[in-house]
Amino acid sequence: MPRILFAAWRLYLDQSNGASISTRELLLGLSRRGWEVETFCATGLSPRDDFV
Repeated sequence: MPRILFAAWRLYLDQSNGASISTRELLLGLSRRGWEVETFCATGLSPRDDFV
């Protein structure tokens, strides 16, 4: 089974910009086609400075 890990410091479920929406749709599409998809992202409450 193909697998993918998506890792980013931004929140994966952020709906405020097109890049986040497109990434989420891509990963959901891969999952529907049999890929094992895992995400590793910031929480909704973590400011960016926590990762520097």
